[in-house]
Amino acid sequence: VDLLNQHTNEDILYRPFDVRKTVFTGNSKGFLAYPRTKIMQNFISVENVALIFERSSVLKNYTNFFISNSLVDLHVLDTAYANGYVAPLYIFHKQNIFESTTEKTPNFDNKILNDICESVGLPLSLHRKSRESFTPIDLMDYVYAVLHSPTYRNTYIEFLKIDFPRIPYPKKSTFWKLVELGAELRMLHLLDSKLLLNSMTTFPLAGDNKITKKMTKNSPAYEKLDTKNGKVWINEQQYFDNVPLIAWDSYIV
Repeated sequence: VDLLNQHTNEDILYRPFDVRKTVFTGNSKGFLAYPRTKIMQNFISVENVALIFERSSVLKNYTNFFISNSLVDLHVLDTAYANGYVAPLYIFHKQNIFESTTEKTPNFDNKILNDICESVGLPLSLHRKSRESFTPIDLMDYVYAVLHSPTYRNTYIEFLKIDFPRIPYPKKSTFWKLVELGAELRMLHLLDSKLLLNSMTTFPLAGDNKITKKMTKNSPAYEKLDTKNGKVWINEQQYFDNVPLIAWDSYIV
């Protein structure tokens, strides 16, 4: 592998909440087989965020949506037979893929964006200072909230299994509430939320921290303590304590 040319060490979202390191050269069949440079260069030397989704799913409950602020692995959401689509919030205008620049364009279709502005009765602004306008990240947060709505998923489950997710245009009466919820979810899923500093879950015992406990249908590694909480064992000695059952039963993706 020729790493004598330009390259950079980058974070890559390998699986949900599993960020690893890789070498990015932008060259196909190099360190990375197919780096998809046209898309992934929008995360090199710049700050960006992307929505991750799939066109269809083999899972019974369609939950295949996530968020990333780094490079993304092809199979981040599902099995080896499923491919995740990555939609960056911004497209950066670069002369070189390693260039740091502020020249960027929101990654939205102009016609759809105009329809959304008309629907919410607000203009788009790159730098919102009040709720007299909305920003690209506001719109992404709205979409993220909708995609994680149980009502949305249950209503459109059959469509979500066979095609790209379709998002209803926002309504002015509920837009900002959904933006707030989506922003909170986004920060939690990026592990960048202050709420994570006040976790009720504990990890009480010291050890090697190696995950050796196999999770199977008959041995899920979750030990119920009562009707609401339990322990999640990672090996024979260590566990996470006070894990809410409702959290254990929830699907992130």
